[in-house]
Amino acid sequence: MSSLGADSETIAQGYLAGKPAITIIQHQGQPTPVASLPPTAEAALQALISSNSGYRQLDRSVHLAIFAAIQATTQAGWLNQGTAQQEDLAVNIGSSRGATGLFEHHYDAYQLGQLSSSSSPTTTLGNLSSWVGHAVNAGGAQISHSITCSTALMAVANGVAWLRAGMANRFLAGGTEAPLTDFTIAQMKAVGIYSRLQDDLFPCQPYGISGQNTFVLGEGAGVFALEKALSTELRTADVIIEAVGFGFEQITSKTGISAEGQNFQRSMRHAISHLGQDDNQIDAIITTPLAPEPEIMLN
Repeated sequence: MSSLGADSETIAQGYLAGKPAITIIQHQGQPTPVASLPPTAEAALQALISSNSGYRQLDRSVHLAIFAAIQATTQAGWLNQGTAQQEDLAVNIGSSRGATGLFEHHYDAYQLGQLSSSSSPTTTLGNLSSWVGHAVNAGGAQISHSITCSTALMAVANGVAWLRAGMANRFLAGGTEAPLTDFTIAQMKAVGIYSRLQDDLFPCQPYGISGQNTFVLGEGAGVFALEKALSTELRTADVIIEAVGFGFEQITSKTGISAEGQNFQRSMRHAISHLGQDDNQIDAIITTPLAPEPEIMLN
């Protein structure tokens, strides 16, 4: 689920349309580009929230994660609600920002001396995977984490490690973000990276030549249903993860990226080292700006 839509077909059509799914809002009196859910996706999310009274107290980031996780488990044929917990199904959902919407809400209440008793359990990071596990009836490990812009990639890498170690047979891995709040947007503006191209058709230009920072915040969630499979069991639509690599570089820039990108180089070499001698052909390299920790190589 993202600003492009709430199902794979709609999202694919959004990509093919070639139009940015970015709108302009007023933030602190300034026009500010953001990538928020379209009306149809928002309606689907609200329908999910209405389906369970317990969901109403949760942060938007948790709502997005639950929605995406239900889609993933449904497509994988794993969603067995109303039956015994699936002990072999583990969950790792990450979020770089976490429950920022609820944090701001509860802080405002605190200023007025009206802090709710639900402020702690609904804003802890573990809230993410535990509610996802509850929604999909997962009885295995339920892990939450935050690693800035590499959070969801790390969840996938962690899922691969757990499956290879035999600590789980199936693994839900992904990330969720709901950062379109006053404070979070203000933070990104204070860092100096937020886009000022609100009048441009493409406010976000990560590989542009304008010389400006064009970072735009968006909301959404993505979840992978991971399991080990023999080549004879693979379907046409399956994505195969053959190797995972990591790299880190101690630098002091705001983004954690150097001109040489040693962290990216190390992570790619690390991934390649796990491939067989006869199976190390790289078809594509997909980079994620502002993500220095893990890179995942797909062959």
